[in-house]
Amino acid sequence: MTKPSSPLKYSWNIGSAKWEYSLDATLRKSGDKWAVQWNPGLLAPQLAEGQVLSAKTVAAQRGQILGAGDTPIVEDRPVFRVGIDKTKVPADQADASARAMAALLGLDAEEYAKQVAGSGPQAFVEGLVLRAYTADITEAKIKAIPGGVSILDSMALAPTRTFARALLGSVGQASAEQIEKSNGALRAGDSTGTGGLQQKYDSLLRGKDGVEVVATAKPAAEGGSPGNQGALLHSGRGRYHPQDHP
Repeated sequence: MTKPSSPLKYSWNIGSAKWEYSLDATLRKSGDKWAVQWNPGLLAPQLAEGQVLSAKTVAAQRGQILGAGDTPIVEDRPVFRVGIDKTKVPADQADASARAMAALLGLDAEEYAKQVAGSGPQAFVEGLVLRAYTADITEAKIKAIPGGVSILDSMALAPTRTFARALLGSVGQASAEQIEKSNGALRAGDSTGTGGLQQKYDSLLRGKDGVEVVATAKPAAEGGSPGNQGALLHSGRGRYHPQDHP
């Protein structure tokens, strides 16, 4: 015999995202009245006893620039971010390390040393982004500098450094000036286009951040269980939205 139930429809506005779903609530009759049989799963799918919901922003992946036959011209390619990790060098040696790194990377020593000095004690201060190590800039030379590190990452790049550079432009961390002129669209640490198509269509290529909703254990102080593991309930991944633009 099918248990009586009632549909529940949910719509959550989480920032600029919307999470919608439907659930069935089981009903139980007591005397001449019907009541919902409560369980945490009535609030959100798979939500268990002792768990709470939390949401986090998921950064959008930058869109590609395509050529003939939809072949990617600009796409994420591996890079090395080279610089000084201030957690790996004593404070009284940070200036010397910054100047040594600047000499290795061909940077202005005074300017880079100033950046390192002005950054927090936990900061990684990027000096240069490399597609690959070179004969002059090797992993061994980087590591020989106290605090020197190279971090494997990815960046939207053309096939080579000079390939149609004037037309395509480039992508890098937003400068203070770009952030100030963005009317809140850019924050420190964001990537943005400079020159060419990357700058002209930056808002399109940058995409829109997504959101993830996760069920995690309630803090022990609130009666939660340390053994309750988190579960991903909803993922609206950050993504490129070509349909948002003509």
